[in-house]
Amino acid sequence: MMLYKLIITFDARDGEAGAGQRFFAQNIAPLVQGHGRVYVGEIWWTMWGEIPQFLGGIVAEGSADALRELVRTDRWQKLWEEFKSLVDNLSLKLVQEEV
Repeated sequence: MMLYKLIITFDARDGEAGAGQRFFAQNIAPLVQGHGRVYVGEIWWTMWGEIPQFLGGIVAEGSADALRELVRTDRWQKLWEEFKSLVDNLSLKLVQEEV
């Protein structure tokens, strides 16, 4: 079976460590959960090191189409712009994983 993931990474802005995490939990995650065949599969926080401070995985089984549809919605686009204003180094990458 193939899994497809949207990997979201970002770094917190100085003095605002929780802003991005709260935004993800309060806005991105509910949008994902309400989109149907996709779900938040993982959330990681980095304790130390030279890698992004946050990594979140949004997962779809079998096809990447649902993920592509999600990021093309007006609601996602609006939230993504707001998210970018709260964090540094925000990135999104689609990957495929065989399980």
